[in-house]
Amino acid sequence: MAGESRSFKPHLTFMKLSKAPWLRKNGVKKIDPEFYEKFISHRFGEEMLYRIDLCSMLKKKQCNGYYHCESSIVIGKKPIGIRNLINEALHRERMGLKSKVKHIKELLLKPEIQAKIRRELFEGRLINNSNQANDVNFSGTQT
Repeated sequence: MAGESRSFKPHLTFMKLSKAPWLRKNGVKKIDPEFYEKFISHRFGEEMLYRIDLCSMLKKKQCNGYYHCESSIVIGKKPIGIRNLINEALHRERMGLKSKVKHIKELLLKPEIQAKIRRELFEGRLINNSNQANDVNFSGTQT
């Protein structure tokens, strides 16, 4: 759906002002072509295309900031390089840690766990305070 008055314009985004809100606050509404004119014929390199995503600009973005993806078409194999392998491993590690942190937060919010922590902290303080008198060394050095 593109709407009644808008035509469908498939595109690739290369530079996006919304990723630099401070520019908009300073009055920049459009990237001046003067900044990129000398790069019009420049070859930046190659990017292997392996998937095309059909994204919605109307629905809420995903938690990672990417647009809501209505559908994807896989047109090739994702290139696997050392950087991809490292990124995937880091992502898996991060997701595991996030899951553990979430579990810890849930535990800490339970009233019985909070009561146990308070009890242990309070009892520990009482024991330490009563033992401090026993730990003091009253023997002085004689001169």
